[in-house]
Amino acid sequence: MNIISETYKIRLKELAGLTSKITIHPKEGFSNIKLGNESIGSLDLFFLNKYIILDKIDIWEKFRGQGYAQKAMEQLIDYAKQKNLTITLTPDDAFGSNKNKLIKWYRSLGFVMNKGKNKDFETMQLIYKTPGPGTFPGI
Repeated sequence: MNIISETYKIRLKELAGLTSKITIHPKEGFSNIKLGNESIGSLDLFFLNKYIILDKIDIWEKFRGQGYAQKAMEQLIDYAKQKNLTITLTPDDAFGSNKNKLIKWYRSLGFVMNKGKNKDFETMQLIYKTPGPGTFPGI
């Protein structure tokens, strides 16, 4: 399977009675997050060897605070687990977010800091999530 040449569709759980989908276009590096037929945000992704590099997740302003970023990340994590890929990223405050809050949020999703005993020398990203067991803490 050539991951770069495929288009992936990942179904989100039912949200507000509508079926949501994340459509990933690895060649483009850009994926819409949709609620029904409406675009509510985007993921900027890059695929490199065994890694999904998450450059940005953005939920349009009028849809924020409703759990859509959480649902999108849960589905991306499930996708990475199915494909045996590690998700890596470096949170920052370039788009108005608080870096420390972002790190806390990603850690709540099972990401670890890329340092000390968890250091992955194959990536320079700040945090990562392996496709191993226990996709979500407490599950």
